[in-house]
Amino acid sequence: MRWLLGFAGAGAGLWVYQGAWRAGWVYEDPHMLLAAPAAGLPRLLTILTGRATPEPVVAHGVNLALHGLVAAGVACLAWRLTRSRLATVVAGLGLLVQPVAVETGTYVAGGRGELLAALGIVGACVAVTWASPWRWLLAGAGLAGAALAKESAIVGLALVPLTWAVATGLTRQAWRRASMGAAACLLVGLVTVAPTDAQIRTLVNADLYAHEITAAEWAATQSTAVVRLMGVALTGRGMTLDYDYDALSWETRTAGAVGLGLCAALTLALWRWAPVVAFGLSWMLLAVALRLVIQTPRSYLNEHQFYVSLIGLVLAIAAGFGHAPRVEDTPKE
Repeated sequence: MRWLLGFAGAGAGLWVYQGAWRAGWVYEDPHMLLAAPAAGLPRLLTILTGRATPEPVVAHGVNLALHGLVAAGVACLAWRLTRSRLATVVAGLGLLVQPVAVETGTYVAGGRGELLAALGIVGACVAVTWASPWRWLLAGAGLAGAALAKESAIVGLALVPLTWAVATGLTRQAWRRASMGAAACLLVGLVTVAPTDAQIRTLVNADLYAHEITAAEWAATQSTAVVRLMGVALTGRGMTLDYDYDALSWETRTAGAVGLGLCAALTLALWRWAPVVAFGLSWMLLAVALRLVIQTPRSYLNEHQFYVSLIGLVLAIAAGFGHAPRVEDTPKE
């Protein structure tokens, strides 16, 4: 049955993305993928895999294969947390054919780093649900690979302890250790990847209209982008190549920020009644919180930048089809 579902999922993915095989390069694909690795480690894995796939058809094939692997990992994570076959299928197929994921799978240069980072994060989260002495080593390897793909993978340092807490049954001890571990890991990670003042000035000055955007406008507009992408993911409607957030009124953007705040409040309330659903929503909010900080004023949240957050939303939806996790096969501390 599992093999049958796997083949069905692969067939669905090939059918949905059949147009990608005939597509050429998109945007800045050629010069970004074929660039020589810069000094240091940022995005080293993304650049190296890009240089190994110089032809469009091969590059698209690798991206789609990575998307399939991430979907399989999400299905595995859903199974580990819910033990529901229906939730597993909904999570795996849901991410595989999700409209918001299309840009990530087909935009090679922008999507490659997101896919590799997501694969490392999801793999690390699956690893910590195993009752194995090797789980933390495997989780560390997954996060290291994710960090070499894209800097935003630092959010995995919070997602892995959160997953472990849910897998161990949400005990008070598990929460305490998970919170301490996440805080320590994020502190180390932020110190490691935090840009210098000179780098920040260079980044901001690269934006033509940066001086015209206040902090409040920026937070409201980015929040509106998050709410819009959530709506597209849930309804499949509203897809567009270039959504003009600048055309939205201040009232609309404020409503978007309020809506995101209400989503956070709902997530807190759900931890008591539907913990795995709350876990998925928390995953989404944690992943997108970083994007609200690091995005530059001319770069509103795009579909491929929502990919890791989308995984959390898909897990929350899938958990609604499952039931409370059983803990007899989860790691004990």
